[in-house]
Amino acid sequence: MQAWVYCEPHLFVSRSLTDLATFRTGIGAYYLHETHPRTGIEPHDRLTELVKWKWAKYWAQREERARP
Repeated sequence: MQAWVYCEPHLFVSRSLTDLATFRTGIGAYYLHETHPRTGIEPHDRLTELVKWKWAKYWAQREERARP
């Protein structure tokens, strides 16, 4: 028989806030990496352009499949 483990509410909140802070820090670091002048990433090589391209490709394929 498995015993039920009681978790303090403040522990749950602190664990979830740690995850959110880590995610936010990672997004911020990647943004700074892409926009900092020293890294020299061209605007067409950035993540936003890749996401736009993939999104357009996905919708084009979806429209092709929807046609009879």
